Amino acid sequence: MTTEEEAAERELSTLTAPLLTRASAARHLARLKIAVLMTTYGAGLRLIVEPGIGRAVGGACAALLWVCLAQLAQQSLLRYQQRLSGGEPWWVAAAVIHGRSQAGRVKAGTLAAAARYLPAMGRRYASVHLYVPRCADPGRHDRLCVAVGTWAPSGRLLLIVGEQVAAVPDVAAASMAHELRHLTGWTNGASRVIDTARSGWGWALTGAIWAFTGTPWTALVAAAAGLHVLLLIAQWLVECGCDASAARTEGPAALLDALTFFAAHRVRAEGSWLQRSGRQVLAWLAGPSHPPLALRSAIIRAQFRTRR
Repeated sequence: MTTEEEAAERELSTLTAPLLTRASAARHLARLKIAVLMTTYGAGLRLIVEPGIGRAVGGACAALLWVCLAQLAQQSLLRYQQRLSGGEPWWVAAAVIHGRSQAGRVKAGTLAAAARYLPAMGRRYASVHLYVPRCADPGRHDRLCVAVGTWAPSGRLLLIVGEQVAAVPDVAAASMAHELRHLTGWTNGASRVIDTARSGWGWALTGAIWAFTGTPWTALVAAAAGLHVLLLIAQWLVECGCDASAARTEGPAALLDALTFFAAHRVRAEGSWLQRSGRQVLAWLAGPSHPPLALRSAIIRAQFRTRR
């Protein structure tokens, strides 16, 4: 590997470092905090009609919701401007160099699958690139070297296929087919709605509806819990829809092999038993974005009537 290729890999590693360092427990806590705060802000609108301090609190809740809405609009506009921008982000040149170096170390079947899927993935983006991160050590895996996913910093799409996955072309191809479905069709639209709702606006709307219906507090708690379950079910249906699309494209056997691969290469959580258990409880309280792998495999077997 030349010095230029090494520098390109270092730049891409720096770019994707946040994907490795984000603590799962912190993400789960942040999601739960957003749910509680946005529900509270929405419910606080009821206090606007109250005299004295209640009206002031209700007005503060309304102002906070407007601030959140303005930030959401600003972020959406920024992403749109980035997609239209003619200038390339700093990491794109590194991604191009990295792409040229893959022929020597990535299996031909994986590169052929990427050549099929990348153009369709990049239709809504200024450019699309394949990144195959290496394992930190031969016997130790991190989240990226055993995962497949897409990321779109600065309006350019990066398809991340871990080194361990890239070594098994059928698994890589089925995973790419799954990711393509996330970016196209009804699953893409559904994911956008779910993401917006889970980012806080679903909770705020729930609280606001409660505020203007005059129902008891128990109704608000039940509605918030019901929304949480509904969004979780919707997210799981999206994942199952992406699985079904991948099975139709690459074959159910390839997708089942991919699910088996990810189950076997699951990155073990660090920490004591109590810490691991606490993170697991937090994950389920916050709502895991993917159904268990065993459930996904069972659904594919039933849907395509295969015993594999």
